[in-house]
Amino acid sequence: MTRRELQRQKFKMISDFQGSGKTQLAFVREAGISLTGFRYWLKKYRAKYDRPIRNNFIEIVPTADLPVDPGFDIIFPNGVRVNMSLAIDGALLGKVIKSW
Repeated sequence: MTRRELQRQKFKMISDFQGSGKTQLAFVREAGISLTGFRYWLKKYRAKYDRPIRNNFIEIVPTADLPVDPGFDIIFPNGVRVNMSLAIDGALLGKVIKSW
């Protein structure tokens, strides 16, 4: 297999991961590959396309009549931390979670 073919194969794997909705750990366990190897190719993929794997941010605008609350954090498997208000609408919270 040539380097170019190997890269295509690995980038397809990253693409499959993107569409899977799984965590990195769950994906590599199912695929039978090492997490270290997966992250190596993920880094190469990101460097080539110069964009994050997922960029589905949803703007959340607080309403003025709500008091300030401490909120809570959602920490995604890739380490991204999102601070949310306790007064967030359930449907919007679902969209945020599903975007990852």
